[in-house]
Amino acid sequence: MQPWKGVILKKPKPGWEEEYDTEKQAYGILRPLQGTIIPCFYGEAVYGGSSALVFTAVAGSNLFDLAHNKFPESKDKALQNSLKDALKALTSYGVEYRDEKLDNFLSVDERVMVIDLEQVKFGTTDVWEEKVNSATANSIMRSFVRTRNPDGMNRMSSYRRSLLG
Repeated sequence: MQPWKGVILKKPKPGWEEEYDTEKQAYGILRPLQGTIIPCFYGEAVYGGSSALVFTAVAGSNLFDLAHNKFPESKDKALQNSLKDALKALTSYGVEYRDEKLDNFLSVDERVMVIDLEQVKFGTTDVWEEKVNSATANSIMRSFVRTRNPDGMNRMSSYRRSLLG
């Protein structure tokens, strides 16, 4: 399946000019990850009289929607590993991901892509195990399981909890 389905124009939110610039900078730093871990960034355009960032529109499902569509539990470990791989890739460029929402992660052809880089932090040097990104992967996965089965977290086996960190 071709993961690209056109382009997205993203204008800055009112009062979020700094975050807009952060996202633009992040795509420059993470250029080698474009098209695999993050969408491709084409630059800026003017739309409706204001600047907009131009990205590929990715054909995938965000993790919030996957959870609500009862993503099979048998695939949780693979999803968690793909999530960790994506965040490790950001870590390798000194980027910490700070916007822990399920809809900021897309499942595309059995791998995770990260979107919405406007709240990242740059220049981190910790090892993966000590990184915010490592904790983020576990936190996102816990949110995913809670969203899929909001009543089930209390009844979850210790084995399943261990998978989620």
